Amino acid sequence: MSSDYALEDTVYLPFTTRAFSTGIPTALVSGEVQIYEDASITQITTAETLTVSLDGIAGFNMAAVAATTANGFESGKSYTAILSAGTVDSVSAIGEVIGHFTLEASATFARLGAPAGASVSADIAAIEAQTDDIGAAGAGLTAVPWNATWDAEVQSEVNDALVALHLDHLLAVNYDPAAKPGVATALLNEIIENDGGVSRFTTNSLENGPGGTSTQPILNDTTISGAPTSNTQFILAAGSADNNAYNNQMIIITDAATGTRKAVGLVSNYIGSTKEIFLDADPGIFTFAATDIVQIFAVTGSPIGVDVDAAGRVNVGKVFDTTQTGSNLTTGIAAVQSTADNIEAELANGTDGLTALSADIAAVTADVATAQADLNTITGTDGVTLATAQALYAPATAASLTTVEGKIDTIDTEVGLIQADLDNGTDGLGAIKTDTAAIKTKTDSLTFTKSLELDANVQSINGAQVLGDGNATPWDGV
Repeated sequence: MSSDYALEDTVYLPFTTRAFSTGIPTALVSGEVQIYEDASITQITTAETLTVSLDGIAGFNMAAVAATTANGFESGKSYTAILSAGTVDSVSAIGEVIGHFTLEASATFARLGAPAGASVSADIAAIEAQTDDIGAAGAGLTAVPWNATWDAEVQSEVNDALVALHLDHLLAVNYDPAAKPGVATALLNEIIENDGGVSRFTTNSLENGPGGTSTQPILNDTTISGAPTSNTQFILAAGSADNNAYNNQMIIITDAATGTRKAVGLVSNYIGSTKEIFLDADPGIFTFAATDIVQIFAVTGSPIGVDVDAAGRVNVGKVFDTTQTGSNLTTGIAAVQSTADNIEAELANGTDGLTALSADIAAVTADVATAQADLNTITGTDGVTLATAQALYAPATAASLTTVEGKIDTIDTEVGLIQADLDNGTDGLGAIKTDTAAIKTKTDSLTFTKSLELDANVQSINGAQVLGDGNATPWDGV
C-alpha cells in the first residue's frame, strides 16, 4: 500500500524478511536499500537508513528515508524502495520490494496543498481564532477605528495602480512623445505625436474637430530614415508604395533638434519601393538629418488659394474658386509677348512710331538750341545790343518781300531743270551716269600684272598674224 507524504518529510518503510523454504521471519544479512523515482533507472542511495531486526525481533526491519530536495526528491513524484544487497537464510534477497510512497502527489494534497501549520486542522483552528471577533454578520467590525498608518499605505497602493496604468503621465511625471508609455494604440498615444520633443495633436485627431476637415491636405507625416544623401535626396521612414505619389507636392521638413526650424520645398520625384524623395532645389534653411520630421501637403486640388494641376502648373484662371481673365499661364504669357512685340514694332517705325518720336525730340532739342543762340544774340551776348538787333531785324517792306519772292522762284526753276537732267537717260546727267557705269564695267575687266602696264595678248600687227612665242620659237609674221 502506498502512502503520500510532504516533500522534506522522513518516510518510514517497515518490512519483513522470511526464509524462502519455511516462510518463517528470518534475519536479513548484509542488506542494502536503493530507491527509484517513477520509472527512472537512476538510483537514490544516500537518503535511507536501514535497521535490521528492529528491537531484536528477527525479520522485522525498518528503512527510514529522508525525502528532501537536497537528496534528490521532488514534489508530485512516486518512489519505490528495494533491497539491492543481502541474504535471508543464505538465499539472496536482491530485488525484493520493501516499500512504495509518493510525495505531494495524492488527490487530497492536490486539493488542499501543504498546510501552513502542523496540519490542515491546525490551520483551520488558527483561522477560527482570528474570525471569532468578526461576529455574526460582521457585527464585530462596526467599531473598528481608522489607523493613521493606513493613509500612507492606501496612497502607496493607489499610486502603484496609477503608475502601472501610466496615468501618472497626465499630470505627475513627464510625458515624452518620442518614447510614449504603454501601448502605441492606447487612446492618448494615438492622438498625440512628437514635434521636436513637444507633444502635439495628430492630424487624424483634429480632422473632425472645429475648423478641421475629413479630407486633410496632408499626404504623409513621417521622419527622415538614416543619414540623407543630400538636402535634395533622402529616404522616408514611412510612405506610399506608389511611384510619383508625392510629385509636385509641397514638403515641409522640421528640425528634430529645434522644432522652430522649418524648410519648405517642392517634391520633384518619389520612388515608392525605396521611399526615396527628391526635391527640385535645396531650401537652404538647415542641413537635414535622420529623424527630422517630414510633412508632405497636397497642393493639387487643395484649398490653399490656387488651382494646381498634376504637373504642378498654376491655373491663373481660377484663384480661390473665382474665375479670372485668361484661362491659364499660357494665355497670360501670350498677352505679355504681344505687348512686347507691339513695343518693338513702334521702336522700329521711323514714321509715326517711337523712333519717329525720338527723332522729333531730337529736332525739338536742336530748335531749342537755335532759339537759345538767337536769344543770346538778341540779348547782346555777342556784342550786339538790343537796339541794334531791332534795327537789323526791322520789319521788311512790301517791295523787299517781292524781290525776295522773285529770287526764290528763280531758284526753284533751276532746281527743276537739274532734276530733269538727272531724270533724262539720253543726254542729261542721267545719261552721263549710265555711260560712266558702262565704262567702269569695261575697265574692271582689264588686268595690270605690272603697275601701269596693261596685260595684252597680241594676235596681229597691221593686219598680219603674229607667230612664235619669243623664246624657243622667234617672232615672225605671215
